[in-house]
This record gives sequence, C-alpha cells and structure tokens, in this order.
Amino acid sequence: MSRREPYHGIWSAFIVALCLLFAAPPAAMATSDPSLEWFTLESEHFVLHYHTGLEKMAVDALAVAEEAYERLSPLLRWTPGARTHIVLTDFGDSANGMAGVVPYNLMQLYAAAPTSRSTLNDYDDWLRSLIFHEYVHILHLDTMSGVPALINVIFGKTVAPNGSLPRWFTEGLATYYESARTGAGRIRNGVFKMCLRAAALDDRLFSLGTLSGAPTQWPGVRAWYLYGGHFLAYVAATRGESALTDFNHAYGERLIPFGVNIVARQTLGDDWPTLYGEWQTALTADALAQWVAMRAQGGPTPYRPLNKRSYAHDFIQRRPGHNQLSFIRNDGLDERMLVLYDLESGEETEVFEEHGEGWHAWSPDGQFLVTAETNFYERVYVYGDLYKLDLETGDHQLLTNGERAREPVVAPDGRSVVYIAGQRGTTDLKRLWLDTGELEVLYEGQAYEQISTPNFDPEGTRLVVSRFSGEPVGRRDLFLFDLQTKVWTRLTDDKALDLEPRFDPTGEAIIFSADRTGTFELYRADLVTGALLQLTRSVTGFFSPSFDPSGEVLYATTYDSDGYNVTTLSVPELMASASPAIVDRRREVVVTPAAPRVSHEAHSYQPWRFLWPSNWLPEFLSTLSFDGTYALSLMGSDPAGYHIWLARLAYNTNLEDLSFGATYAYLGLPVDLQLHLSRGDSARRFRGSDGDVNYQENQTFAGVDAVLPLPSPDFSHTLSASFNLTHYAPSEPLPSVVARDPIGPLPRFPELGYFNNVRLGWSFGSLDSFPASVSTESGFSLGLSVGMRSPLVGSDFSSFDVSYQSALYLQNPWLDNHVFAIRLAGGVGWADYNRRGLFIVGGIPEQDLVMALINQFGVGSAQLRGYDVVDSYGDEYHLLNSEYRFPIFDIEDGYDTLPAYLGRLHGALFADYGGAFFGGIDSEALDQFKLGVGAELRMSLVLGYHLPSMLRLGYAYGASEGGLHHLYLVVGSQF
Repeated sequence: MSRREPYHGIWSAFIVALCLLFAAPPAAMATSDPSLEWFTLESEHFVLHYHTGLEKMAVDALAVAEEAYERLSPLLRWTPGARTHIVLTDFGDSANGMAGVVPYNLMQLYAAAPTSRSTLNDYDDWLRSLIFHEYVHILHLDTMSGVPALINVIFGKTVAPNGSLPRWFTEGLATYYESARTGAGRIRNGVFKMCLRAAALDDRLFSLGTLSGAPTQWPGVRAWYLYGGHFLAYVAATRGESALTDFNHAYGERLIPFGVNIVARQTLGDDWPTLYGEWQTALTADALAQWVAMRAQGGPTPYRPLNKRSYAHDFIQRRPGHNQLSFIRNDGLDERMLVLYDLESGEETEVFEEHGEGWHAWSPDGQFLVTAETNFYERVYVYGDLYKLDLETGDHQLLTNGERAREPVVAPDGRSVVYIAGQRGTTDLKRLWLDTGELEVLYEGQAYEQISTPNFDPEGTRLVVSRFSGEPVGRRDLFLFDLQTKVWTRLTDDKALDLEPRFDPTGEAIIFSADRTGTFELYRADLVTGALLQLTRSVTGFFSPSFDPSGEVLYATTYDSDGYNVTTLSVPELMASASPAIVDRRREVVVTPAAPRVSHEAHSYQPWRFLWPSNWLPEFLSTLSFDGTYALSLMGSDPAGYHIWLARLAYNTNLEDLSFGATYAYLGLPVDLQLHLSRGDSARRFRGSDGDVNYQENQTFAGVDAVLPLPSPDFSHTLSASFNLTHYAPSEPLPSVVARDPIGPLPRFPELGYFNNVRLGWSFGSLDSFPASVSTESGFSLGLSVGMRSPLVGSDFSSFDVSYQSALYLQNPWLDNHVFAIRLAGGVGWADYNRRGLFIVGGIPEQDLVMALINQFGVGSAQLRGYDVVDSYGDEYHLLNSEYRFPIFDIEDGYDTLPAYLGRLHGALFADYGGAFFGGIDSEALDQFKLGVGAELRMSLVLGYHLPSMLRLGYAYGASEGGLHHLYLVVGSQF
C-alpha cells in the first residue's frame, strides 16, 4: 500500500459519510396511508407536494415560500440552481420541519402548530416562521462554489460543504433569521432568554466545545438553537449580517472541511472562540443588570421547590379530596412519569409512564384521571387521544380514537371533559360526555387559530382559554367562553403571550403566566373590578399555575439553570407584594403583508418525474481500498419518500466480470416493501484429489422483503417476511478432476443450483434510555427468525434454521444510571448441503480504528470475549452476554471548535458464556461452552460535529480451554 492511499481512503470515506448524512429523504416514512391522494403545486422557485386535506395550507405555504425566497435569497446572496421541493404532511401532532440539499433541495413541513408551552410558541404566523427557518437551511447548505461545486456538476449533487459546520451554526443561523425576518421567533422568546439568563447568573453557560458536540446535560441539543441563535444574533449585531453571509460563501468553497476558525478570521475579523467569549461576557452583564433591577423592585419572589433535582417537571394539578399534587416528573434519570406528591410527607408515588406532553385532569372526587397520551391511530398517524385512568381499579380506558386530543379538563360535575382537538394547523374546542361517549363541537376554529389550556370556572358554566387567532397578528390573549351561549369575551388585549389561565376557587379572578416584562411572571386578573396585578418577580420565570382548594396556596413551575421545578407559593404573600401590571415591554409585532396567492392549478403527484438518478459515485468515492474493481453507484428517490432505489455496476479486472446490483423500496403502504436483484462472479475453489481447484462462480440473486411495523406507545412490534432466489453456477465448465489415489480423499465438487430461501421474522420489545443514561437502561427485546429452503420454494436443496435473541435491562434501584444488561441469543439448523451457513462463536475481531470511526462500522459487543475470532462453529449455538454498566465521569466537552467531542466515560464488567457445536444440545455439548470475563472502559464520541461513535478499551480473559488474555481497543456499540 502506498503512503497516499490511507489519505485518499479517509477523504473518500468522509465524503460518503456526508452524502449519507444529507441524502436520506426527510419525508420518508416507515408506514403510510394508501388511501391518501397526493397532489403537486408549482411556482417559480418551488414545487410543493401535499396530500388530501391540506389544500388550503398548501396554497398558503407555497405563497409564503415565494415570500421567503424574495426576502432571504438577497440576504444570503444565494439563488439555488433548481427549484426547491416542499413536502407538506399531517401525520402527527408534532410541530416541526426538516431540510436538506443532497441529492436535491427538499423541505419537509409538518402541518401541526406548536402548543402554547412549546419553545416554538412565539410566532406571528407559524407557517411563515417554519418556512423561513427551513428555507434558511436550504440557502445556507446549498451555498457552494469552487471545487465542491465542480464535484457536484460532475457527479450530481453529492457534497454540501456547509453541511459539515457545527450544528450550533446551522441551527443558530436559521433560528436567527426566523426571528430577524418575521414578527416573532425564538430569539425574542422569553423562555429562550430565561434559559440563557439563568445559566449566565449561575456561571453555567455551555463552553463552545460543549456546544459543538451533542450535549446531554440540560437543555441538551436544544442548545444548538438556543445558544446558536442568540450567539449569531450577537455576531450579526456587532459584525453585520453581511459578515455571516461572507462566512457562508467562504466556507462553501472549501474542499477540506472543519477550518471554521480560518474562515471566521477571514470574514468576521476574529475566530469563533474569541467571538463566543465576547458574547458570553455581554450576556452575563445583561443578566446581572436584570437581576439588580429585579432586586430593586422587591424581588425575587420567595418559593419552595418540591423536586430534589430540576430538569423538566411540569403540568401540575391539585388532586381533589386528597392532600396530593400530580405532575409529570422528568428528571433526566428515569422515565417520564405521572406521579402523586404527598404534601405532608414529600413522598412520590408513580402512577404510570407518560407517553405524551403531560396533559391530565382530575375528576371532582379525585378518583380518576383523564389524560392526553400518544396513540398510533390506524398504525400510521401519531395522534394524541384521551384516556381515562381509574386509580382504584387501575382500569386504563381509551376514550377517543384519532381525535388528536390534548389539554383535557374535567367539568366540575364530572360528567364531561372539554379538550382541544387539532388538525391541519388549526384547533377546535370540543366536549366529550363521559356517560354516553357523545362528542360535541363547542367551537370550530378558524384557519390556523390556536386555542389552549381551557379551564372551568367553579360552576362549570364558563371556560377561560389562551387563544391565538392571528388577529391582531402574533398575539395570545385570554378569553372567556360561555358554554350556554357559545359567546367569546376577550379578557386581555396586548402584545404579550398570555398563557395557562386558571380560575381561582371563587371564580372571581384568573391567574395566568405572561411575558409582559420579557420574563414569564404570574398575573392576577380580577373579573369583577378588571384590575390586573403582577404577582411574581424573577429573572427566570413562573409557569403552569394551579390552586390549592383553599385558595391560600399556589403551585407553579419555576426555572433554574438545571431546568424546571415544581414549587409552592403563598397567595397572601403574593397579594401583599403585588403591584399593577406594568405596560407591556414586549416587542412590537412586525405585521407581515399577506403574500400573493399562487395561481397555478394543482395536479396529481407524479413520483416518476423525480426518480432519475440524482447522483453517481465512482468506486474511489465509495470504498476504502482498491481490489481491481471499477464501480459506479447510482441512486434516486421521490420527494415524498415513497420510492427509493439504489444501483451499482462494477467491473472486476481480475475476474473480467461485469456485475450489477439494484434495490428498490416502496414505502407508500402500511407494509414496507423492498426488491433486490443482483448478479456477479466470485473466485471460488473446491477440493480435488490433489488439492484445491480454483474456479469462477456466477451468483444470481433476486429477493423481496416485506416489513410490517405494529407500533404502539409502549412497545415496538414488527413482523417481517422475505423470499430470496439464489442461483450458483460455474462461469465456465468446471475442470475435470480424477481421483488418482484410490485410498485418498475423494474430490468434493461444489454444490450448484438453486438455494431459494423463505424467512419469517418477529420482534417485540420496549426499550428506554434517558439523557443521563450510559446505555439502554430499562426494558426488554425479543426476536425470532425462521428460515427454510425446500423444493416447495424452488430450491434444489433443503435446510431449516431457527434463531432467537433477547435482551433484558434492569436498573440498579440504589444507584442512578447503573444497569444490569443481559443478552441471550442462539440458533439451531440443519441442511442437506455443505454450503450451509454455520453458526460461529468467537471473540473481538481486529479493527482499523480510523476507518471504523469514519465509516461508523463497529464490532458490537455480542461476542465470546477472551477467545479467537473463530473459536467454535456448528449447526447450533447459544451465547449469553451479561454486563454491569455504570457511569464514571461526564466530560461533555471538546476544545472550542475542534471537531472531536468527548461525551460520557462509563464502564462495564462483563461475563460471556456459550459456544457453537454439532449434533444437538446435550451434556457433551454443554461441556464445550466457554466462559470469558473482563471489563471495558467506554467513551461516547462525536466526530466531525455530526458522527456519533463509541470507543471501547477492554481486557478479556478466556477462563476455559483455548482462552486468551486479550487487550483491545475498538469502535463499536453495545447490545
């Protein structure tokens, strides 16, 4: 191997890694609804695809997209060379979007709007904010020139240099522009400012090295948006927006990635660590100034925290008739649980694992709960639905199915539940009668209207809600809704986000959270006098208020640098220090003129128009070594992600053989389908009387796979089936072999013909891990596979095999994030041919660390460690792997913008036991089982800002015959 080959291999692998990172169509779904019709709208710069039910939103989205082009393209000084595809879907209640530019520019938009407590809640027009954010990604990632642009001209769109930037820059840039070019956005959001202010005051701001990786400490990867957006807003304010655009263009022409500070010094005048330090200093000074001002006004408001550890606790309710609170406990160490908190003893009782946002409401007697939880409607749609949980009987009853329900509140008489139902970016106010199951539409929302957090008055005749209607633009105000007359009465009319209103026990006043000062505080609106009082003063915030029945105690969530905590406040003390609400200091909303409607008529979606090869890769860009093969890889997919195909042509100079392979996947049904076809030659040999005889064998393969996911909130469940037709034949007539020695070994001719196979698979499990976990931390998984070859399926040979695997994860109840992990796997099979695939059991294989890190190819940890790679083989095997895993130290940092991030250092003590053998399991076979023991140090990594991996340093001792002392360093995951 020449000295230059390793460099070429690394660079080629890096290009492939970036291609894979950005090539997957973001619209691709595991399952889909075949009853939906798809349509396409086209404009000058966009092609928008949508399904039935989204007609109005599609027209509006295309108009806003053209507006985004007109506003953003000049700012980023980039015009894409082709129209951008937009895929608009409504398969779930999550508000989100995605964007990518390889192999073509594609934006995925979800129709659902954010809830009132989402960090995305600050918008003047959700669709505009979403499209502006995602289109910034398109313009940023698509910006390229020089050698990268030339590569894309030759090979099709394959590389995107700006895609190798740290996530805080990519997401921060889009977050900045979503705010700077709309009337709202996360840069102006009080929650985002609160998070940064708390971290600055506690001297806990993330370092640039932490931000450049994948942090798990609060607020996790949301920091890419939170820190990145505000940091780049500071850079834009001090160096100019044009300097950020200069940086995009300069980095977009670089062939060699990661020189972010070189480019920053050229375009911004300073490197990123210097700029980040400046921003942190300014941020801390501003936070201290706000703290001093708050102290001068009599703050901070005293409160008593109830949780030992802040993280993301929320959704507090007082349980009627009991001295208990209920809330969602989310401490980052364990499952999100709905818990009961005893107000006398402080003890917590877990009720159930929560699968939703956390909305729940009590019956008047406190005997049952109505919850809003995730439901997989028709196995395709991820919707919220209402459930009733009886705490006495444990009965958990589904009340609605496919309603997209959230934020329930039980009427004071216990007969009905009022809730919010959403669809197509709009919400309705509905009521469910518990005795009859009848659904009543109380109010049908207007286009894009958002109603949130309804709450009954004590008599059950009125509701108070937070309502966003878009008129005036960008406001969430409080309204009363009369259940008899169906008439709305406005309570607040201002620029603030007025959230989570609650009647007090008298019904004469409403407590709510609002960001009038720029910080979310609690306010009291008197319904008799009209007086509006500010009850709390802080530099962080108060949310989710809930009253004690006496009206003397108020429960709320507050925030510190570790996250959210549940607290209690004294109402008399709050009233004694209350002051008239100040004039709203929030920003003036920038009213964006309505974008012109697009006049183009919709036509049926035609996926075949987009299935031509989008790019091609020669072999030197897709492999790490050269073995005499020249190859060409092609791929294509449609924007909706229903059709995906890959093809490869290769010529091997050693074999003088032209081979091909192709795979096609169709994801437009509840069952995922894949078709495979390939043929090619390989060098083989068979045993002759005088030794091995070489020959060239042609292998032809055709197969079909079907996978049926059966998802549920609690379990992952999958059925699969496949049929493979495999044919082996000599490429040329086999050489004649004569047994010259009558008593010598007979020649063993190769077995040729059809080896067709049918296989059925089943998997089932429920696995959980948490932000502080060192691995999967709780749950189990089961899998079973059965394969058969038989003349019944056109095979010339017969075989049968059954394999299984299972895993169990148990938390150590005394130590956080300590886990017992157990894996048991095995298989048994027989065949009437010698070519059968034997089961092999052995130890850790040798590994090229550099190539493994770049390619993300790991060795796994399901081996018999402490033995040769091939220690035993046979027609049956069983292997038990057991580990005790434990955290050691959280590094969670890197060196500034160096593209190498060290995550969590953790360890494992292990014992492996098993082996492979022939002839069925008996005492003799059990005697062949071997034991390996040892320990590993494991370090989670992120390389190149985007590629996660794990480095494992281990020692294994084979305690049985043939055992080794094995010290190894490998890249790989753990079971």
